Amino acid sequence: MRRSNVCGLAIIVLLAVTVWPASALAQAAQGGAALKPEALVGTYQGTAIGPGGGEMPVTITLKYEKATFTGGVKTGEGQEVIPITAGTLSGDRLVLNLDMAGSPATLTCTVKGSDRLEGNWTAGDAAGTVVLTRAPEGTKPVTGETAAAKPADAANPPAEGAAPSKPAAAAGADPLTGSWDGVTGNGDMSVPFTMNLKLEGEKVTGDISSEQGGTTFTPGVFKDGALSITFDFNGMAVTMVGALKEGKLVGTMDFAGQMQMSWAAVKK
Repeated sequence: MRRSNVCGLAIIVLLAVTVWPASALAQAAQGGAALKPEALVGTYQGTAIGPGGGEMPVTITLKYEKATFTGGVKTGEGQEVIPITAGTLSGDRLVLNLDMAGSPATLTCTVKGSDRLEGNWTAGDAAGTVVLTRAPEGTKPVTGETAAAKPADAANPPAEGAAPSKPAAAAGADPLTGSWDGVTGNGDMSVPFTMNLKLEGEKVTGDISSEQGGTTFTPGVFKDGALSITFDFNGMAVTMVGALKEGKLVGTMDFAGQMQMSWAAVKK
């Protein structure tokens, strides 16, 4: 990685180091070495508390493959499953991106051992807390698959007279490769950036830059509309996860488990 400035991104990272002492960074690094993402795979049950103090039962199923978390969240019987589009684990900090009917939401938890998650959720202007524990063996996992989403086949033919479904995107379609204009920040701070991405299969390479410099990404993953990429800044791992929605990438940026910020980018 080049040691030149990474524009405003460098400013944000330096702020993170200033706010959190070196001892905290060391503890995060130790936690990351001890806890593997695969250890969190499974189903969890618990309670979410909303802004008004109301409680709601929550079930979450976590999957981990291709260097990112996926799965689903369900908040009660009869409720639609909320897909987990991407997620990362940095130290003991788990950050999950959710797709709430096209609107992004985030679940940020501290991992307690490998069977308990405690943290916060945000969705637009709403926010609350959540506590989850690993569900007993045999608990039915949360799945977003529905009959409407299954392809028609001999065992599941379309209804007579129904309009034909739209053809799936061609296997070779590439919605990611190209140059993207983005912005990230926190509070009153707004930092523009540019990403150049190249997709080969599910592998993503490229770089991120600003007016004063840039750096390349560690090869990442793009699968089922979810993106996970990482770059290194002076030994600090910065992870970007996001989801492709209506031509725009939206997600969170994690600075070594010490700070998370939202980001969004549109293709040039």
